[in-house]
Amino acid sequence: MKTFVFSAVAMAVLASCTNSAIDDVVNNDEPVAIRLSAGVQANVVVSRAPITSVESFKPIILGWEGATAEYNQNPKWKASTTQPIAGNASNFEITMDPLEYYNADALVNTFMKAFYVSGDIAPAMDSSKEYIYTFKNDNGDRDVLFATAISGNKSTNTTKAFEFKHLLTQIKFAVKEGAGLSENTTLQSITLKNVKVPEGFDLSTDALTYVDKATLLILGISSPTINGNTTTPLVVGSPVMISPMADLKLTVVTSVGTFDDVSVNIDSDASLMAGKAYTIALTFQQKAIAGKATVSDWEEGTGSGTVE
Repeated sequence: MKTFVFSAVAMAVLASCTNSAIDDVVNNDEPVAIRLSAGVQANVVVSRAPITSVESFKPIILGWEGATAEYNQNPKWKASTTQPIAGNASNFEITMDPLEYYNADALVNTFMKAFYVSGDIAPAMDSSKEYIYTFKNDNGDRDVLFATAISGNKSTNTTKAFEFKHLLTQIKFAVKEGAGLSENTTLQSITLKNVKVPEGFDLSTDALTYVDKATLLILGISSPTINGNTTTPLVVGSPVMISPMADLKLTVVTSVGTFDDVSVNIDSDASLMAGKAYTIALTFQQKAIAGKATVSDWEEGTGSGTVE
């Protein structure tokens, strides 16, 4: 029996195959292994928090069979990969685990989707609808990668390519001292207001499901002193991943007061975009906070905002 492997590359590619190569694959009535490549959006991350290009991930791959795609039916099989896919992979060979094969009937297609959810606890599959998954996400620190559908059959067994993309907006913060700030001012907390965080998805529609959060506290802020950071903003707290949205409001608490409904405006975008990581730099002055947002990691961009 012939065995084939997958190839993970930095960008999605479709490998060509000659007619003679296809004939060699499908002759002798041997089972034909499904061949894939996996690519990721530039500068992708993986961990419980966002997924970076220096890290790696093992996706879940689902397969359906039929003349046409029926994603609202339970998949025929589910697999992962024997080795993780690097965020900056280039021609990195991987194999599906378990190895899956096309249907022996060349008229029956195999349709495939793949996803990854960061975190130590794997997403839970619905017992009756095996294309629906849910996951715990109280703190908004779980990232989601998703690859849209690809398909093939025994007679068209060229390498099929997944391209994984971010579905969420990443938010992280930094603080900077402005004019007239009181001495020894410390940051107590930053809270996002009225945001949505993912808690599952439906592969029949490729849609994330969200839970509304009236407040989402940024974790990992240990009362840093804002004074002294006059040139380079000090990065604070842990990143969060939220649904893209048009208007982000904050509540910021320092040792000298509380600032509510702090607005963040992004220069380059009409709204916070999926697949972008926004760093919001807050400049603290005597009576106001000035916010400036830049975009990094996933895609670059700039923005600004002020609060009085």
